[in-house]
Amino acid sequence: MKKLLLTLILLIPALTLLAQKDHYLKEGPLSLTIPNDNWMPINPTRTKTSIIYHYKRLNTKDSTGKKAFPEIVITIEQVHADMELTKFSLSKQKPYQSLKGYKAEKVFTDSDGMLRLHYAVGHKAYYEDAHGVKHTFYFIHAIKQNKGIQVIIDTPSSLFDTLEEEFTSVIRSLD
Repeated sequence: MKKLLLTLILLIPALTLLAQKDHYLKEGPLSLTIPNDNWMPINPTRTKTSIIYHYKRLNTKDSTGKKAFPEIVITIEQVHADMELTKFSLSKQKPYQSLKGYKAEKVFTDSDGMLRLHYAVGHKAYYEDAHGVKHTFYFIHAIKQNKGIQVIIDTPSSLFDTLEEEFTSVIRSLD
């Protein structure tokens, strides 16, 4: 019995690591780790000025039992060599600030341990969608090798406590 228990204790973290998926987005360049197989990558979308990577979390239901699709959206675009992070971040925040019930709660950087990614700033915020569903989301802005990077991690607020560990592991993996 002790051997079985010891085996399980050693095996569970190993299985968790196997489920994690490392992704390298060459356009950034940006690397990140998706925490488990519940996250499905969707084919990247290219526009004239950017590339958008999208991951949806499957097999997720909100507190009422209704299907929910938390998501990670990463947009990478060319920026001028003299672009300042603050200016880039403020320009990307504007569309979210007009959302119903928008409120930014927390700001984080690489100096407080939440981000490994240098020359980046992150925020935790809230809003209410068109259907009256409250959302909690993180947005991270970075500039790396003349590329502006925006990472949005969004979920209905009723699921946030359940998924927060997955979200923070993605944020901490960004590099």
